[in-house]
Amino acid sequence: MHDGHRSLLTGIYRADSVVWDLHKMMLMPALITGVIFRENRRSYEAFAQEASYLFDGDDPEKGWFNVGSRTMECTKRALGTTAYVLLQALGTDLFADYFDQALRLTRAFADLVRGAEDFELGLEPACNIVCFRYMGGDGHDRNAQQLWLRSQVLKAGNFYIVQTRLRGEVFLRLTLIQPFTTLPMLRDLLDESRALDGA
Repeated sequence: MHDGHRSLLTGIYRADSVVWDLHKMMLMPALITGVIFRENRRSYEAFAQEASYLFDGDDPEKGWFNVGSRTMECTKRALGTTAYVLLQALGTDLFADYFDQALRLTRAFADLVRGAEDFELGLEPACNIVCFRYMGGDGHDRNAQQLWLRSQVLKAGNFYIVQTRLRGEVFLRLTLIQPFTTLPMLRDLLDESRALDGA
């Protein structure tokens, strides 16, 4: 993250712990998520488990190298290793540039939705997620319309979107992760949605 977006993390230093999803904003595989603790000992408290066949009751901080006492994954591969290796190999600039690009594209798509008479922006995006809904057609049941439209978009196979609820209403939800996504592609998503609704 470059200086222009640091304000998004204002106040984060006050947190006792922060969940970091490296999949959504750092090009990592889906399961790479971490919890960062201000105080090291809290990491043992949060994931403490009873398993006599694995843990002998000693102070887990003495065996800091045993990740089984600090993760729900226990004996599975430490997924954070992937993040560590990629950060060491590629540095932080690549990820900062990607983050900036994703936020610019997110805001541009939000502007596109806001400027379209037949779409509604759910809320101003704070990250790489845009919630929107199609407002064209007869408008008889907007929630059902969004669910149907999503199913048709998925069936067409050009885009992947999910749905969510905001203020009790169904919205389409797009997460911009793919680094090769462009604004013309997102314009095509809106055009395809219009065409599918009229089909």
